[in-house]
Amino acid sequence: GKLFYFDNETNLLPGLCKEWTIVSDTEYELKLEEGVKFHNGAVMTAEDVKFSIERMVEKPKTAALYDKIDSVTVVDDYTINFTTSEPMSPILLNLAGPQACIVNKKVVEEIEAAGGVDMQLLGIGNNAHIGFNEPADEFVKTTQCVETVLLNENQSPRFCDFLHGWWFFA
Repeated sequence: GKLFYFDNETNLLPGLCKEWTIVSDTEYELKLEEGVKFHNGAVMTAEDVKFSIERMVEKPKTAALYDKIDSVTVVDDYTINFTTSEPMSPILLNLAGPQACIVNKKVVEEIEAAGGVDMQLLGIGNNAHIGFNEPADEFVKTTQCVETVLLNENQSPRFCDFLHGWWFFA
């Protein structure tokens, strides 16, 4: 999941970030949705968001979009503040991009400490398709790669949530 999304007219919409305030030209406050869970059941907190943003700043493939972010501060479990080194009008739009997914800090740190990236655990690759076993509330992990999804007006609410980014993978 991401902090923000775009509608069909590229307007910024809330995602994991339910409210945001532009405090000044270089300061932002983000209020996060509460109770959001990663696929492993861990609750997403501001620490995960801080960790994810700092990774975006550091990673060569994403740094150009986020390198003006100077600091990210956790205010409480569901609030972060961040500052930029100079005014950067597209920063919130950048946080809605496909590279701006929020990850589970603990899981990523464990994987990196083990010396690599577990593609399945991160929710990508052929063996990482996650499905739902209706009407149960648990996740079902499959090894089948899905190439096409057919939609109809009677989709389950849970599947609709998945399509709209409300289910989060670490």
